[in-house]
Formats: sequence, C-alpha cells, structure tokens
Amino acid sequence: IGGTAPGSEEKKSYELAQLKSSMVYFGVPVIYLTFNPGENGSPIALLYAGENIDVKSFSPQLYAAGERLETMLANPLAVVEYFHRTINTIIQTLLKGGMFGGLVHHYGPIEYLGRGPPHTHLVVYIFPRDELF
Repeated sequence: IGGTAPGSEEKKSYELAQLKSSMVYFGVPVIYLTFNPGENGSPIALLYAGENIDVKSFSPQLYAAGERLETMLANPLAVVEYFHRTINTIIQTLLKGGMFGGLVHHYGPIEYLGRGPPHTHLVVYIFPRDELF
C-alpha cells in the first residue's frame, strides 16, 4: 500500500528503481533539471485560483505577498493545475521541441516541499543535434 503513497519510503524506492532502469536502458542522462514553479508570484496561478485579473497587465504589486500566499493556500488545486501545466509546457516546447536535441526519454517524479507546493527533478536523455541529421 505504501508504494503508491506520495513521499513514502516505498514510493521513493520504486521511483529509484525506475530511474536505475532507465539508466541501464538509455545510458547516462545528458541533462538534469529541477523545476519549482513559483506559484505565489504568478498571475496565471492566481487566475486558476479564481481571481479575476488581466494576465497581460498584471503587476505583483497589485497583490501583497501575504494575500497571494493566502490565495494559493486556500486553493491547492490551483497550485497543482499551475504546476502541471507549466511543467507540461516546458516538456512539450523545450524538450520535445528539440531545443537541446532529439528527446529520447525523460523521467521526473513529482515531490512536494515541506510547505506544500510540488516540484520535480527531471532526468533527460537526448540525441545530440549532430546525430539527428
């Protein structure tokens, strides 16, 4: 049962086995990335949280830091939605888009910080650009 619980030792052990398997299969990864999107200062995260704001003309000074934090704490699903959309956009545009070369495989378990927001450590396997052509 603990193997499916986020943050449990069993889940971490399972994810480590997945990572080791990908290294055996694909070789040593080329890029290691850590993403921790800052939802507290993001107008898009506030929009997901139900705030009626204009994203194009947003200024962080319009919302005090404490007010933004309270909004995010009151809307944990908005934080998760913002995280997933941000990470998926990065993967789709930068990694799968070929910015670093041809994407072979990526692996990135999601972890949660002590205060709650998610972050991920991505391991990326790519073909160098000169091997693509």
